[in-house]
Amino acid sequence: MSEPLKAVIYLRQSRDKNGDGLAVARQEQACRRLCRERGWEVFRVLTDNDLSASTGKLRPGYEELMRLVDAEAAAVIVVWAVDRLVRRLADLESVIERCERAGVKMATVSGDLDLSTDQGRLVGRILASVARGEVERKSARQIAAGRQAAENGKPRKGCPRPFGWLDDRTTMHPEEGPAVAEAARALLAGCTVAGIARAWDKAGLRPPTTPFGPARRWTRMSVTEILTSPRVAGISFYGGKGNGEGGRREVGRGEWQPLIREDTYRAVARLLGDKSRSKQQGVRTMLGSLARCWCGNTVSGTRNQYGEAVYRCNPATRTRTEPGRGHVKVRAAPADLYVGEVVIGLLSRPDAADTLFRRDDDPGRVAALRDEAQAIRARLDALGADHIAGLISLDDIRSGRKWGDARLAVISAELAELGRESALMPLLSAQDSREVWEEMRADQRRAVVDALMTVTLHPAGQGVRAFRRDSVGIVLRTANAPAG
Repeated sequence: MSEPLKAVIYLRQSRDKNGDGLAVARQEQACRRLCRERGWEVFRVLTDNDLSASTGKLRPGYEELMRLVDAEAAAVIVVWAVDRLVRRLADLESVIERCERAGVKMATVSGDLDLSTDQGRLVGRILASVARGEVERKSARQIAAGRQAAENGKPRKGCPRPFGWLDDRTTMHPEEGPAVAEAARALLAGCTVAGIARAWDKAGLRPPTTPFGPARRWTRMSVTEILTSPRVAGISFYGGKGNGEGGRREVGRGEWQPLIREDTYRAVARLLGDKSRSKQQGVRTMLGSLARCWCGNTVSGTRNQYGEAVYRCNPATRTRTEPGRGHVKVRAAPADLYVGEVVIGLLSRPDAADTLFRRDDDPGRVAALRDEAQAIRARLDALGADHIAGLISLDDIRSGRKWGDARLAVISAELAELGRESALMPLLSAQDSREVWEEMRADQRRAVVDALMTVTLHPAGQGVRAFRRDSVGIVLRTANAPAG
C-alpha cells in the first residue's frame, strides 16, 4: 500500500475585524475535510491572518509554503480557493513555475486545480484575473464611498478607529485626544517627533491600527501621520499622497470633535513638512540652518580648526557674492548668547504678549480664515457642474482653479503663522523667562527664535576676532521692526 500524499494547507484572510480568527478556522475545517476524503496526510498548516494578498506585503505563511514547494517537501497544496493563495497574475506565474518544477499539485475546496497541465494553468490564470478584477472593483467602491463620506463631513468607516477618538469616531477620546493636543504644543515648542513617540509609549497609548494584535511601539512615521492629518483640526478630506486626483483634498468641516485649532494644525503640518528638519549631522546648534548670511544663504553649524562650534555660510548652497565682501564665519557661543539675551529681554517685558502678538491673532480671525477656505473649496467643487451646465468654459475652470488654489495656499500659510506663536507661550507665561530659557534644549530654543524673529549674521570684519553685537541683525516677525 502506497503512502498517503503529504499535503500542506494554506489559509489566508485579508481582514479580521474582530481578531478572533474565525474566518481562517472555517477555511481550515473545509480544507481538512477535503484531505480526509482524498486520503491525504496533512503535515503543515500555514496561516496568514489579517493580511492582504494584493498589496505586495510580506506574508510569512506564503513564503514558508513556497519554501516547502521548492524543497519538494509537499505533494499537494490545499487552499479554500485560488484567491486565498494569490490575487495577482504575476504571483500566480511564480507559483505555477515553482509547482511545475517540484511536481506539486494544488487542490481547492471548490475543485482540483492541477497546475502541471495547460488546462489547469489556464483555469488558474482565469481565476486569478477574476480575483484581481474584484480587488480593483472593491478599491473603486471604497474610494467612491470615502469621497462621498468626506464631502458630507461623515467619519470614515471600514478602517481602524482613528487615534484620538472613541469608537463612534466623533467623540474625543479622554486620553488620546489631549495627548494629540499636547503633542502639537510640544512640537511647536521644539520637541521632536521621536520624543512624542517615547512619551506616548510611556503613557501606555498604542496605535489603533493594531487593536487586537500585540502592542507595538510608536514610530516617527505613525506619529507624523496623525499630527499632519486634517482630521485632528476637524477638517474633512479624502485622498492621499498617492491618490490620482492630485493628492489629499480638503472638502469642509467634519462632524467629529476637533482635537486642536486649525491654526495650530497648519503650523504643525508646515513644521513637519519642512525638509530642513531632517536629522542634522555633526554639531547641534541653535542657529544652524535657521539664521542666514547677509547674502541670503542659510548658515551651517560646524566646527573650526580649534574644535569650536561656528556658524558659516554654507558654500554648497551659496548663490550670491560681492567683490571685497566675505561671507559669514563666526563663533557660535557668543552669537547664541547674544540672541538668547534678546529673546529673554523681549519676553520678560510686561507688555510682551501685547506687543509681540498681532491683534488679529484671535479665534475670530482663525474662524474667518477657516470659513473663507471652506467657501473657496465649495466654489471650486462647483466648477465642474457649472461647466457641464454650459455656464462656464474650460478656460474659466482653469483660471478659477488657479485662483482658488493660490488663495487657499495664502490662507494655509497665515493659519500656520498664527499657530507658530504657540512656541512662545512657555516663556510668556513664566514668572522668570531667563530660568525657563536656560532650561530649554537647543531644539526648543530654535523653535522660539524661529517663531519670534529672523536672524541675519554678518562678518565681523577683516582681522576682527572679537564678537561684535552689530554683526547680528534681528527683525521681529510680528512687529517687523529691528530688535538688535
